[in-house]
Amino acid sequence: MTSEPLNTFNIFNVNPDPNEILSKKKLHDTEGKVNLIKLFKYSDWIDLILLIIGIISSIGNGILQPVMLLLMGDVIDSYIYTSEYNIIIDEEVNHMIVEGVKESVNKVVVKMVYFGVISMVLSFMRTFSLFVVSQREGIRLRKLYFKSLLRQDATWYDFQESGELTTRIATDIKNFQDGIGPKFGMIFQIFSMTITGYIIGFIKSWDLTLVLIATVPLSSFSFTGFEMVAMKYETKALSVFGVAGSIAEETIGNIRTVQSLNQEHKFSEEYEEKIKENEHFNAIKGQCFGIGFGFSTFFTYATYALGSWYSNIAVRGKGGSKGVSAGDVLTVFFTIWMASQTLVTITTPLNLLFSAQASAYKIFTTIDRIPDIDCQSTVGECPNECNGNIKFEDVQFVYPTRPSHQVLKGLNLEIKKGETIALVGTSGCGKSTTIQLIQRNYDPNSGKITIDGKDIRELNIKWLRNQIGIVGQEPILFAGTIRENIILGTREGETLNEEEMIKCAKMANAHDFISKLPDGYDTIIGEKGALLSGGQKQRIAIARALIRKPSILLLDEATSALDTQSEKIVQEALDKASKGRTTIIVAHRLTTVRNADKICVFHQGEIIEQGTHQELMELKGTYYGLVKRQSMEEEVDQETVENDLKKFREEEEDKEIENIIVTENQNDEEIILIIRIMIEQMKMNFIFFTLATLGGIVGGAIYPFFTIKFIDLIVVMMEMREGVDLTDEQHHTLIVSIIWIIGIAFVGLISHYCYVGLFGSSGEHLIGSVRRRMFKSIISQEIGWFDRKENRVGSLITRLSSDPTKLNGITGIFLGNIVYIISSMCFGFGFALYYNWKLALCVIATSPIHALILFGDYKFNSMESSPAEKAYEESGVTLVEVVESMKTVQSLTREEHFLKSYSLNLKKPYRNIFKWAPLLALVNSLSYLLYFVVDAYGYYLGVSFLTRDINYKQTSQMFYQELIDNYMKLQKALSSVIFTAEGVGEFGEIMPDIGKSMKAAKHSYNVIDRIPKIESQEVNSEIINDIKGEIEFKNVHFRYPTRVDNEVLKGISFKAEQGKTIALVGVSGCGKSTSIQLIERFYEPTNGEVLLDGHNIKDLNIQFLRNQIGLVGQEPVLFAESIIDNIKRGIPKGVEVNNEQIYTAAKMANAHDFISTMPEGYNTMVGDRGSQLSGGQKQRIAIARALIRNPKVLLLDEATSALDSESEKIVQEALDKASKGRTTIIIAHRLSTIQNADKICVIMRGKIVEQGTHQELIELKGFYYTLAMQQFGTMN
Repeated sequence: MTSEPLNTFNIFNVNPDPNEILSKKKLHDTEGKVNLIKLFKYSDWIDLILLIIGIISSIGNGILQPVMLLLMGDVIDSYIYTSEYNIIIDEEVNHMIVEGVKESVNKVVVKMVYFGVISMVLSFMRTFSLFVVSQREGIRLRKLYFKSLLRQDATWYDFQESGELTTRIATDIKNFQDGIGPKFGMIFQIFSMTITGYIIGFIKSWDLTLVLIATVPLSSFSFTGFEMVAMKYETKALSVFGVAGSIAEETIGNIRTVQSLNQEHKFSEEYEEKIKENEHFNAIKGQCFGIGFGFSTFFTYATYALGSWYSNIAVRGKGGSKGVSAGDVLTVFFTIWMASQTLVTITTPLNLLFSAQASAYKIFTTIDRIPDIDCQSTVGECPNECNGNIKFEDVQFVYPTRPSHQVLKGLNLEIKKGETIALVGTSGCGKSTTIQLIQRNYDPNSGKITIDGKDIRELNIKWLRNQIGIVGQEPILFAGTIRENIILGTREGETLNEEEMIKCAKMANAHDFISKLPDGYDTIIGEKGALLSGGQKQRIAIARALIRKPSILLLDEATSALDTQSEKIVQEALDKASKGRTTIIVAHRLTTVRNADKICVFHQGEIIEQGTHQELMELKGTYYGLVKRQSMEEEVDQETVENDLKKFREEEEDKEIENIIVTENQNDEEIILIIRIMIEQMKMNFIFFTLATLGGIVGGAIYPFFTIKFIDLIVVMMEMREGVDLTDEQHHTLIVSIIWIIGIAFVGLISHYCYVGLFGSSGEHLIGSVRRRMFKSIISQEIGWFDRKENRVGSLITRLSSDPTKLNGITGIFLGNIVYIISSMCFGFGFALYYNWKLALCVIATSPIHALILFGDYKFNSMESSPAEKAYEESGVTLVEVVESMKTVQSLTREEHFLKSYSLNLKKPYRNIFKWAPLLALVNSLSYLLYFVVDAYGYYLGVSFLTRDINYKQTSQMFYQELIDNYMKLQKALSSVIFTAEGVGEFGEIMPDIGKSMKAAKHSYNVIDRIPKIESQEVNSEIINDIKGEIEFKNVHFRYPTRVDNEVLKGISFKAEQGKTIALVGVSGCGKSTSIQLIERFYEPTNGEVLLDGHNIKDLNIQFLRNQIGLVGQEPVLFAESIIDNIKRGIPKGVEVNNEQIYTAAKMANAHDFISTMPEGYNTMVGDRGSQLSGGQKQRIAIARALIRNPKVLLLDEATSALDSESEKIVQEALDKASKGRTTIIIAHRLSTIQNADKICVIMRGKIVEQGTHQELIELKGFYYTLAMQQFGTMN
């Protein structure tokens, strides 16, 4: 095929059409709720005692406030009692009246102080105990959940998406903690306050109480009904959020692939779609709460209007209760009001509890699940020794996710002790499946596998896996040091001395390069070993497998990632290591298996040939054909090659890796973001925001207005007498006041809906907007940003999941509450100044104390949350790392090690629990003390002002009337100023949320505002109209941002002319892959230039640049979607490609045939990270994805390393054809794949030491010659 554009590819029929095949159905989370009792099923006795203390103290605190209202009624009645004095001018009598009032009030003041102290103690106990419970339970659940994840089998993971699992621990456990924390106690406090209020009301006047609660069923039904609807939408929102988390983890975890494909916009759109769904469901939830709250408010005030009318009947002795005084009316009204209003505020803690129950269901379901293959089971035999005799007897197997595709079809295979067996065949034929069955990742559907004559299902699974050492096709390393990674190969409980570790590292040809690192074996290798080359990672993985001295050695492409020089040495080491061990090798490079005792050739799940290398060559069957395709014509003297290799090995580069991660200093100063957040929320929907703000302002004014009108009613009732009809003036005052209250009820309906529903709805949209922008900013950052320790995948996913959610402490309904509280405070203070400015100013003078307590509450909560969040981030890194590499963790039987590592990160927040709990409880309880003390202070001052300013020289009746008038002004002022104090107290309740939210807001906006050093979304840069594809490096120097002391490239210069193929060869870690990354502009050169058609790529539009490039990496990255969707990821934005072109690209990559044999064809779901496909199949789909781009430049970084011989030959031919007319840069360890390159550049120590054609370099007899002879000469 010539260099025709992709739209001229040959068309061929696909039957059936993959577009007509149904894609695999995604599994949905089971939705449910954990009941209240079972919510604490994992609690220990300490938690249960603390829980009981928290509940009892909450109930006690709830009882206190209604009881205090009894005292206010007594004060009113003491004023009424004074009216019985005679109509005479007697100063002494008037002084007696005042002294009686002062005595009554002072008794109330003393009792208030006592109540305040008791309330403080009870509040301290509630906050302390429930904070401790929530933190201990949260940490315990994190451990149990992680432990359960470590326990689950491969089948379960095949149906899960790792992103959802990791998001769950960040979001659902936080919901759980919030639901059972101090706000859980508020539920009991509110209920006890409500019940106590009703009891007092019935005792004082049962008939008036019945009137006042007549509409409670309507109020409760309206609120509860809408709340139930809201909870359904919350469950839907959580489910969608889990899917969004999975998209985020997949995108961020594979950011290099995403950016190389210019797919940021696509993944951003997919994430945005799910987050908008989440917003939509949460917004509906907010609207439901708003409607319910509005109707509840309406019914409450409508009842007060009815009660006001009935009160005059009761006081005049015409009701059911006799002897009802104005004081009794005041007590009943305020206790029932407190009961009803407080019951409405139960929304927030109940909402948190319901969320906790829904979240707990998902967490508990995982924790309680016992897998079919339980790696934690103690059941099963543990023989004293393992000889390693393995036998497959008529084994049939299908993967649970693809039940219609049989992978093994009656496999029979016997492997004797100490034998080395090789499994060869085309990709997807069942070789790697066989390896997985031996480890019991899965169990056969029929037949059995025995070791030393025992069915492996009867053996203890941990014992079984401890007998096995495995090196996989894609080396999995963990964040930490090289030493820690090698030690992971030891059995649990075993100790490893330095000598044994070094010995195994030498056997794996790893010791030399490790020794040359600045920190040697203590060098930190980064997430997934990101700071090492592929070959270096593989050698450490081999050392890890050898360290456990296994009876059975499983090598699944163990040397596939090594360069030629390393491969031979490592292969010799593996040959030695396999002596005396049963060894099973899966390999595509047949040079590595020719010495095997038996070679089994697989085809479509069956063994079609088996025998020694010589026997199979003589048979001249399938194996013979595979060998011949790999054979090279040249033969050289092996001894000469060995001598040359020894000489060049002495010159191997010194590759340095810094274990100190260099990070930019973050500005830790607190930045007030509330104004910015409010402006953003306002811009999103100005009308809604305005209506919500007005609703909050009006809603805050309602109760102060109601109280003023109600006190006017109380004055009228104080003048009423039993059996006496109302005067015209009293009747007029009564009717006007009732009309006012009815008007307040209607205003309350609208205002409360506006500020609860509209603020709640717009707040959810803002949180969604922040989360979307945060995600978009994250995936737009330069690759160097992701290399930093604090920006590892787990940390970013945790922050993306939790930080925007925490903004609900300063936005949404919380912002509405702030407006409501401020409004209530302002109106209250205004009325207080109007009715008694002296009293108002004196009480307001206590504000600095309020402010100090609030600041302490805010500060302590911010300080407490910071280290906890950091620790949870660190544990989140371990979680993500382990979940993504679960098969490796389980094969190493190191579940306990990672559980300890995870638990270690949780030790600091656990230790901090008892450090912070007393401080947080103290500042919270002080606000309760202040609430009572300020009330007492106000009454004390009020009576003092009252008795000083009154005229004693008048008749007792006139004096009494003036006293009542002044007292009512005093009561209005005092009630109003109490609103202000209560508002400050309510600020105290929400301050912890504000403190945590401000911290989270800074994190979120720091990410959103960060400008990438390499802008992946730039639009104004240069675009080349007639692109040719010529690549040139001009004296390029480069250091990785996190390893500034190590210069990787040291002045590289080469030119790849249009349509030419350039190959880069050299030992692992010499800078080959770094060159590829510079072409993709993942990094910028430290010095020098990389040019495309003579233009510095720094000046080119980066999306345009990457659209010209097709990249196939060493470790293929696929996404959790169908095969056809994975291939479509390669299509540049704005380019139309039909299905026939997709099928043609797949055929060129030799992928079409195996895809077509799958039951669901191109719509087959590939699983999380392509887990449902073999390595070769994944690589071919990645190649098809690169070809569909019709790129001008092809970058092939070991593009065929995972392919079997047959596929490699066909794909290599396809790549050779595809490269015609395209500039192609190849990195390869198999020199057979590059010998036809137009130019080969040999890189050593970051410099090009040789370049030329294959023939020219052979004739030069330098380093390339040595490598070539070593490869070509081994095939005799």
